[in-house]
Amino acid sequence: MITRIEISNNKSFKNFSSPEGDSFSEINFIYGKNGSGKTTLSEELEREAERQNCNVVRYSRAYVKENFLIDESESIKAVKGTFGKKSNRDIKKLKELLEQKDEILSDIEELKKAKVDNCKTARSLYVAKLDKFKGRSGVKNLRAQDYGEDNLDIYNQAEDIITKHKEDALFVEPNKSKILEVNGNIDYEKKIEELKRIALKSLDISEIELDEIREIFNKKYDDNSPGYELIQWLESGLKEHNDGDKCKFCKQGSVNINNITKEIERYKSSTKVKDSKKLDKINQKLLIIKENLIVIEKNEDYSEYKKRAKDLDEALVSIISNVDNKISSMHKTIKFDSSSLKELIDLNNKAINHIEDEIEKLKTISNKINILIKGAIAIEYLGSDKYKALRNEYEELNDKIDLKKDAENKIVDKILELESHKLDIDEFIKNANDMLDDLDIHFVLSPDNSLPGTCLIKSRDGNNLSIDSISEGEQNILALLWFYHELFTDKGFKDSGGINESIGCVIIDDPYTSLDNDNQIYILQIMKDICNRRNKNSQIFIFTHSWDMYVDLSYQKKRSDGVCRKSYRLDKTNGVTNMKIDDKVIESTYKTYIKELYKYKEGKNEDFEKYAPNVMRRIIEEFSSFYMGNKAITNTNNICMLLLREEENKVSNNKNQKIKVLVSVSNIFSHRINRDPDPNDVKNSAKFLMECLKANHKIHYNKMIN
Repeated sequence: MITRIEISNNKSFKNFSSPEGDSFSEINFIYGKNGSGKTTLSEELEREAERQNCNVVRYSRAYVKENFLIDESESIKAVKGTFGKKSNRDIKKLKELLEQKDEILSDIEELKKAKVDNCKTARSLYVAKLDKFKGRSGVKNLRAQDYGEDNLDIYNQAEDIITKHKEDALFVEPNKSKILEVNGNIDYEKKIEELKRIALKSLDISEIELDEIREIFNKKYDDNSPGYELIQWLESGLKEHNDGDKCKFCKQGSVNINNITKEIERYKSSTKVKDSKKLDKINQKLLIIKENLIVIEKNEDYSEYKKRAKDLDEALVSIISNVDNKISSMHKTIKFDSSSLKELIDLNNKAINHIEDEIEKLKTISNKINILIKGAIAIEYLGSDKYKALRNEYEELNDKIDLKKDAENKIVDKILELESHKLDIDEFIKNANDMLDDLDIHFVLSPDNSLPGTCLIKSRDGNNLSIDSISEGEQNILALLWFYHELFTDKGFKDSGGINESIGCVIIDDPYTSLDNDNQIYILQIMKDICNRRNKNSQIFIFTHSWDMYVDLSYQKKRSDGVCRKSYRLDKTNGVTNMKIDDKVIESTYKTYIKELYKYKEGKNEDFEKYAPNVMRRIIEEFSSFYMGNKAITNTNNICMLLLREEENKVSNNKNQKIKVLVSVSNIFSHRINRDPDPNDVKNSAKFLMECLKANHKIHYNKMIN
């Protein structure tokens, strides 16, 4: 704790020391007019505290610039941690780190683009090799799309596939030179397609079926059943008629669908008709053989079968003719050349198998050529100097990206560390905005999401404001609210928590600047609250040029809490500052308030009307503190007991109404000012308050008025 101060190296404080025989107390109030040396003394006290290794916090006009406001983005800085310039350094460091992080992320994006360009070049190199072989091979399976649509796939899935091509080719042909010499001039796929187009139609005529046909040819059919062709004609004719229609063919009689259907079924069940149907089916198969013989005779791929096909052509015509004759003359026996038919079937099947075998051979060759060509492409591609250079460049780019990501992670860790120290800015904004609203100030605070732990100044309609848009007094009250908020471990404006225990010395240099009187009431309350919430280890110095503040603070110096408060005055004579202890009795601000309110209610000070609501609130709070002890005023029943000495439910309706108007005008419960009260309500409330004090607390009233 600082007990004394001596200054010898300042022209205004020549051989200066604190009053002889007196030591500074836990709480010290120092009054001095502007220019009397308050700032110089406060700075020297700060240095003395630092010399004693005491954690000191000092509020001054310099605090506004050094610790709170403002950077190029015009955000209000708000970082929790060690007070003073370190907080400012932290927020600057945080901003620098965020900028470094953005720069690294930008670098990573550029490196990623370079990777894409590298992969595009590598892919183009592969496509060139692909086209080189594809153009001479005619192998359809070589497509760039098979190696991935994404350019980055050239080093991921594509490289694995290309390496597999190389391995497959070396398995088929271990000699690399021979692989590279493969030309694949034959378009095997095209040849295979050509063979498929001339493939013969397959058919199946079994030995059993041949035996049945032979028996049918040797058999005479004596029943009168029509042939199979006639039955088919009858069935198709039925579809053209309805029951009772006149016959569309003979134009006579009516059609009996039921009778005709029965007759057809009877005909179809006869052996003659069934065998006739078998002959018709064999005839269809003979026509297929005839079509196949034509194909064999026209295509060189059937060259070994052409002569035999031509030799059997006449036999096939004869067999088809005999089948037709037998169908039309089922009552006769006709010669059937089964041996020639067997030869035709055998020729047909051999020709079919021949083409199928050729297709399989070509497929095998094509697959082998395909493997070798893909292998040749892979060997040339993977072995080229350009590919190797691109691959090395790609790996280097990956390494650079990894290094950048490591650097980003380290910066993120530092950012998180700094952000972990930042104050809950939302709590500060909420409380500060309540105070700004009470003061009817034209702006509010809003979080700046671009920089954690900071806030922006905004107009009431939501537009951003620069620091130049608000007055010096408004800047000062913002800084003071922040300073006040930072002091307490619980971060609350109105909570009961004490000053942060790590703080050993609090110095406040002239919290009043160019503020109007409404703001002074709040600032005075903040000063009192700081004093009342002092921790057991801290020492407080409050400097002011305001006599009213000095009087109000000094009047409280004798308190029952055991904390010693002392008051001092600074005077400057002939350019030299002197300091003396002030132990004279000072009239309390409370007493001054009652006198001024008395004049107002008597009509002697009408200009006092705008201050009256605040003054009435202060009178009620001060009077309550010594009349009701520490009991808080939380409801109208408390007010009734304080002013009327009666419970609310026993008070007359008239007085109850006056109590409610008084509460509304002075806004006792929320500490927020009613900015537009009815003037009559203000005057009537002032009269009512004074009447209550005079009627129910007469001795106190007379003491204050007289």
